[in-house]
Amino acid sequence: IAFLFMVGVFALIALLALLGKTDLVFAGIGMFVVMLAAFCVMIWASVCWVFSMYILVNEKRGIFASLGASARFVKGRWWRTFGFVALMYLIAMVVGIAFSIVDVVARFGVFMTLGYSALDEMSLTPEIVSMFVTTLIISSVVRIVETIIVIPFLLLFHQTYFLLPNL
Repeated sequence: IAFLFMVGVFALIALLALLGKTDLVFAGIGMFVVMLAAFCVMIWASVCWVFSMYILVNEKRGIFASLGASARFVKGRWWRTFGFVALMYLIAMVVGIAFSIVDVVARFGVFMTLGYSALDEMSLTPEIVSMFVTTLIISSVVRIVETIIVIPFLLLFHQTYFLLPNL
């Protein structure tokens, strides 16, 4: 989200530059630099604290003690941890995209099967209700299956990387 906000700020700076509003362009550049710095701090902190939930639950420490323990664990291997976390979330994202494609194709099939022309009528006919309920069920099932696959993968990664720090 922060990255998308930075892109939006950058686009706003470009628009202001095109409109000749130089004083606002400098303010926008300052805002972009601040957002970029905040984004970098956010990435650094999230990598430092990536194991804090595991420590909190498994070792039954307090919140701040878990954050500190996670930061100490990552210290000296920040880039390696960052790489593993980035790879883990990239794999999870690819799986999510694959399931989204399945969801869209299934919904499209429902719309074509049950009759897309039924949507032309602006009334709540049984066909339209059936179509939307069917697509809602398909979407829910796809998301549940995705969650059943992705969440254990993420948990296994965290546990394996935390318990075997010499990877």
